[in-house]
Amino acid sequence: MESSNPRVDRPDNLRVALISISHCPSLATRNLRRYCLAHDDVRSRVEFVLIDRDLREFLRVQASNTRRMSFVTAADEILVSLLSREPAIVAFSCYLWNTDLSIRLATQIKALLPRTQIVLGGPDVGPRAEALLERHPELDVIVDEDGEVPFLELVRRHLAGAPTALADVPQVIYRDHGAVVRSVVPRPNTDLSRLRDVWAEDLPTADELSRWGFPTLLYETMRGCPYSCSYCMSGRIPTNRKDGDTVIEELAVLLGRGVSVELIDPTFTTYASRAKAILRGLAGRAYSGRLWFEAYPDSIDEELVDLMKRTNVFEVGIGFQTLSADGLKAVKRPRNLVRFERAVRLLRTAGIPYWVDVIYGLPNTTADDFVATMDYLHNLGATRFDIYRLLGLPGSPMMRNAGTYGLVFSSSPPYELLSSRTFSIEDIVFCDRFTTTFDYLRRQMSAELFDRLGRLAGGLSALVQLVMDSGVVLEPQNTDVLRGVLAGLMTRDRSPVSDA
Repeated sequence: MESSNPRVDRPDNLRVALISISHCPSLATRNLRRYCLAHDDVRSRVEFVLIDRDLREFLRVQASNTRRMSFVTAADEILVSLLSREPAIVAFSCYLWNTDLSIRLATQIKALLPRTQIVLGGPDVGPRAEALLERHPELDVIVDEDGEVPFLELVRRHLAGAPTALADVPQVIYRDHGAVVRSVVPRPNTDLSRLRDVWAEDLPTADELSRWGFPTLLYETMRGCPYSCSYCMSGRIPTNRKDGDTVIEELAVLLGRGVSVELIDPTFTTYASRAKAILRGLAGRAYSGRLWFEAYPDSIDEELVDLMKRTNVFEVGIGFQTLSADGLKAVKRPRNLVRFERAVRLLRTAGIPYWVDVIYGLPNTTADDFVATMDYLHNLGATRFDIYRLLGLPGSPMMRNAGTYGLVFSSSPPYELLSSRTFSIEDIVFCDRFTTTFDYLRRQMSAELFDRLGRLAGGLSALVQLVMDSGVVLEPQNTDVLRGVLAGLMTRDRSPVSDA
């Protein structure tokens, strides 16, 4: 069935609700608001309502006689807020972890407010917009890629009293007399200069952020990526950089408030001279907040590391993914091992914490490649990793060649790999267990002890395999069993097991 026609508000009474179910306060929804308010024809005629809700509120099972999911309570509270305002547009920011929840909530909103236009945007929904609109009649519009320009035009259509006149709006997929239509209007480049002071109106404090599961404030200095790793979506978007002086000014304010800030650029240091200039502009300022970002390994040199230390950089992520040359070639990812090893050495020497990104299940790789990757990184001194199973993101270049490698993915978010020609489901189970065991061990002991035990065992993989083979169930109550396993290993070294 086709959804009801969206409501038409009086120009002086247009309300727009922006909803995010996430791990932290949403940057995406605030970008939409700021971009719209930067235009004179919108600023005084629209009321924006931002609704941030912690993802955990929707997923946690509450202990009660009925054992109802907390989704019920969280959704009802949002519905009450919306019913009192009757917004003309309700827009959701969608990612892998919240798309299904957002659609579920959208269904309830549409049932209570049938004239409200329901809009979805975000990297998970754009590439599969047609299928979602066919499957969910309660959805009206889906925005693909950057959302600011098309969303501004959606708002303008409502102000003009023509909310369904979307033929000349870029990057939207919508229904036209029952048929799902994708706009063919050329994609405009978002003017990032209009995204100034995004957090100025409602900047959370450090204490407020700490109540979220991911207590950092998100900020972006650029969009898009010049590289073309086929499993990633960032290469779909043309590179677009925010003015460096603006970045310095805004980061100084945020960090000066004492909050931790994560730069969500695909890789902050892709353009090394620009990244250095930004860090240099922050280096002479007094602030207590800390900075997180991803760094391109080839860009990490002595000057950049020195600037990191001077700007209170808390932690840096560096992408590695796999040791396998065949796997990297299959996904068109460049890497120079000499420069990577230099980057790790410089960060370790400077005492700057870092993590390494690893992906298992890449085309042309095996479980043995994953084990070899972990051993290689551990031997370099790495102790913290972000380990992921390969995801088949809709719209990513890799999906066009999935059949070539026999890649089979789950059809629902987060689209995890199920098997390939070189990676069986048994291999995936092994890698999942390996990752879980590794994470458990790292929580139970210091980095120094972890490193020493790994070397005594003959490598990281040997240590993890030893614990896996012991039959230890990875629960806190089995700490004594773990102590016994590790104590046996420590007979090769007379140092006591003090913090396992």
